[in-house]
Amino acid sequence: MKLANILICIISSVGLLGNSCSILVLNRKEMRSAFPHFLLSLSIYDTLYLFTNLSFISGFVTFADETFGTHLGSFVGYQILC
Repeated sequence: MKLANILICIISSVGLLGNSCSILVLNRKEMRSAFPHFLLSLSIYDTLYLFTNLSFISGFVTFADETFGTHLGSFVGYQILC
């Protein structure tokens, strides 16, 4: 379980870095057509999702068994699979 949490944190951190770079590039004045706006909105949504997933995983899953019981751990596992 801890190895999975570490891998999720690493992958989410790399995703946040990549999406931040994409947002910076796609937000330029030269990129003012429909397709870059679509990619920009996808990058923003993905960044928000990764940030919430990263904060949820690092904050709650490590203490899921002691504090919240197994129900929260199974919910997080279901969220990751979806």
